[in-house]
Amino acid sequence: MRKEYYLKNIKEAVVAIKNSIGSDGCLCVPFQKKQVKIANSRWQEGALTLAWAQERLKQDLALEIEKALLFWNGLQNPDGSFPEQDRKSYAATAFSSLAVAKALKLCEKRISSKVFEECVEALANAKGFLEENSNQGKTNQEIAAVSALEEMREFVKVDGKAVERKKTLAFENQTPSGFFKEDEGVDLGYASLSWEMLELLGFRKDAEKFVETLAHFVFPDGTICANFSRTIGWVVLDQLEMLAAKNPLAERILNLYIQADLKGLHSARHFLDLRHTMTDAYRLCSALDNCKGERKPKAEMPFERLDWSREFPERILVVRKPRHMSVFYLQKKFAYSCWFKKGMVANLSSNLEGSTVIEKHFVTESPEMLEFEKRENSLRAWGICRPNVSKAGFPENALAKASAAFLKKKFEKSFEFFPGRIQICVKASNGVEKVPVIGNLKVKGFKFRKLEQKPNTVFYNRKDFGVWEKEFKQKLDYSLSG
Repeated sequence: MRKEYYLKNIKEAVVAIKNSIGSDGCLCVPFQKKQVKIANSRWQEGALTLAWAQERLKQDLALEIEKALLFWNGLQNPDGSFPEQDRKSYAATAFSSLAVAKALKLCEKRISSKVFEECVEALANAKGFLEENSNQGKTNQEIAAVSALEEMREFVKVDGKAVERKKTLAFENQTPSGFFKEDEGVDLGYASLSWEMLELLGFRKDAEKFVETLAHFVFPDGTICANFSRTIGWVVLDQLEMLAAKNPLAERILNLYIQADLKGLHSARHFLDLRHTMTDAYRLCSALDNCKGERKPKAEMPFERLDWSREFPERILVVRKPRHMSVFYLQKKFAYSCWFKKGMVANLSSNLEGSTVIEKHFVTESPEMLEFEKRENSLRAWGICRPNVSKAGFPENALAKASAAFLKKKFEKSFEFFPGRIQICVKASNGVEKVPVIGNLKVKGFKFRKLEQKPNTVFYNRKDFGVWEKEFKQKLDYSLSG
């Protein structure tokens, strides 16, 4: 199942990359369309996916690869750095150099010596920039720099002391549960990305400890609460695939995660847009290379135990009850993600036709959140259980999800709610729309103020929705016994 999954998505990515390359080799589509003034060098990482397809799938892509590599060379600054959103980017220099070094290893004999030599010269210049600079706040970028420098060793002389300094810094930023420092916090997705690169450098034993942590963030439907201080939102499949042959827990997580994608619950591929296809499709290529066969692992998942809670040293709290599972990032004081079993929200889950309700990245800083530090009921932060509702109020996110589900069923339109705004996906040319009739509830003459308008979408001021919320919450049954 996994091999077929990887191969299918890789082939689709190769087609997308081939169709996007400009006559000059530019893969950065926004730059081609003159939507941005700076070509993002990270888009050129798509050349590695093409190089893999040429080597493994026997596709004739030498011309496309050469053009993409030459365009990357032309983006380099005099100090060896490469651009991303800005002219100079440590992350873009590290990640794009890593991809190009890997691509050269795959296609050295299939591209012209001139292109190869120019790429090696560019890598030598990038090496100097990476050795002399760092990004201590985002550990994944520092590990990417280590990986890039190690890959370059085959072509240029690398300062071993600089590499060891960066490794030391990365592991100094490691937390007790296997996370890494990211923007003064931790992030599950970026930790997975960091471990994938470290595993390729030989740190597989250390990575297995992180798998035990990761397992606690897998929901019963196979989706994963993957981001905290940042918004990467996914885990790297290759990070798990490299361990799967000898680690039953890693393989169990991998199978659940991919099966959830096949069911349409999320995307395990993590490159739903073209930019991420360029920068991340090659990680699926690596996953396919590392897939050694498939078993039916018997490793127990934490969610299979129905009544527990665990707070990690990073101040992340996971609560599992028989009918719900919640994840909270106490450092930032918000409820991050919540899974509900069918029927948890009476009269609303039935409108969802029994599907699992997933809350992703709905942030609240309500007074209820503080109760979690005293080990109160996990759903209190969402304001959808009876205790403290009348005293502390009804946090917007719980109501937002319930309202959205009801509206979607009632009007067959897509409603999404965010802190500070409501997004209504309807075809609207005017700036204001009246509140629709909901059952017997109608707010006469009440209107939303438009914040901005895009094709098929109008954004309205969230505060203007408060009057309707106050009446609508009386229609909800928020008894949520565990």
